[in-house]
Amino acid sequence: MNSDETDLAQSFLRARPMLLRYARGRTGEASEGEDIVQDAWLRVVRHAPAVLAAPVPYMLRVVRNLAIDHGRAQSRRLRHDEVDALLDVPSASPGPEQSAIAKSELQHFVRILRDLTPRRRDILIAARLRREPYASIAKRHGVSTRTVEYEVKMALEECLSRMQDVGGGLGVLPGRRG
Repeated sequence: MNSDETDLAQSFLRARPMLLRYARGRTGEASEGEDIVQDAWLRVVRHAPAVLAAPVPYMLRVVRNLAIDHGRAQSRRLRHDEVDALLDVPSASPGPEQSAIAKSELQHFVRILRDLTPRRRDILIAARLRREPYASIAKRHGVSTRTVEYEVKMALEECLSRMQDVGGGLGVLPGRRG
């Protein structure tokens, strides 16, 4: 180490406590302040010839600029609680319990459909699942549109009543909004 490097190192060591206080004050954290002062020393050593005229003011300016850069970088980063909030998004898919309940309700609904009279079941499926117009259903069954409306109403009421009897939900009934 030559005498200029020794003088620079001694100036840095004397100014280090003041530089640390400044950097810690700007960042709010001791470890961040330490990192900034260490980065400042590396920059000072790289530019040693230009620093020799006024080493402490130069070091302070480098620490200040690094602290400002650090603050800008921190403002662009998400905080830990923000990251946790983003990762804590509830899953859109049902859990095992909800899947089991839905499967059970669907099986019960299928049994209820099987218990309907064949004409009522066919009309309900055509109207609610296939979304066929009532007029075409009426024509196929040789009944009036009013009869189709009545059969759909009666089928839905029976399904709803029997689903509620076992504590089932409304979500399995096609065309219903729960």
